[in-house]
Amino acid sequence: MKKTLATIEKCSVRKKAQTALIQLNLIPWILASLREPEKFHLYTLEYITALLMNLALRTEGRKVCQDPELEILKILITLLDVDNIEIRSHINGTLYSILALPAIRAEAKVRDHFVQK
Repeated sequence: MKKTLATIEKCSVRKKAQTALIQLNLIPWILASLREPEKFHLYTLEYITALLMNLALRTEGRKVCQDPELEILKILITLLDVDNIEIRSHINGTLYSILALPAIRAEAKVRDHFVQK
């Protein structure tokens, strides 16, 4: 699985591949996989998070990330605790991209408000 993910991630920097991967619903699959990050070796997590970031950089990918059922913020925030600079960089890149969306920003503000009380 590691080599397959690595290959897909390498292809995901191209626009046509990104479009195809988004249309194949890869973002929901990635987020479902990331709900249990302990199942993966750090090397595999690096590729999965890089792939998510690459797809979230596209407008179509950000639209998919808006689905509240995916709980993307919850998943990404838990991954910020992973002790790996590459993974944290990918998570930060994904957050930077999706926080440009008003719905995601509003959800982040609600979560922040909820945590402070």
